[in-house]
Amino acid sequence: MVEFPTEDRVKHSIHPDGFVQFSGENPHKILAKPIEVIAWFELNGRPHPSRFKLDDKEIKIEQVFSVSQEKLAGNPMFVFKCQSKINGELRPFEIKYELNTCKWMLWKM
Repeated sequence: MVEFPTEDRVKHSIHPDGFVQFSGENPHKILAKPIEVIAWFELNGRPHPSRFKLDDKEIKIEQVFSVSQEKLAGNPMFVFKCQSKINGELRPFEIKYELNTCKWMLWKM
C-alpha cells in the first residue's frame, strides 16, 4: 500500500446528518436562492422533491436524508436535507418548501 505524505492527506469527519465533511469545507453556506423544483405530492399535501434547476442545470436529488417542519419568519416550511451529484461530486444541501406560497428555495449548500 502506498503511503501519502501527511500534508497530502484529506481530513474528514462524519457530520451528524450523515454527510461526509472534509476539512476546510463549509457544508452550511446559506444561499436562500429561489429554485424551480419537480416534485410529487401525497394526498395530505406533503411534497417529495425529485429534481431542481440550479443555474440552468437540472440536478436530480439522489437522496433525502431527513424531512422536518419549521417556521421561518412565521411561515410554515418543509425542510429537506438532501444529497446530489453536482459537477461530478456528491454534495449535501438543504432545500425548503414554503407552504403558504408554494415556493421552493435552495437554503444551504
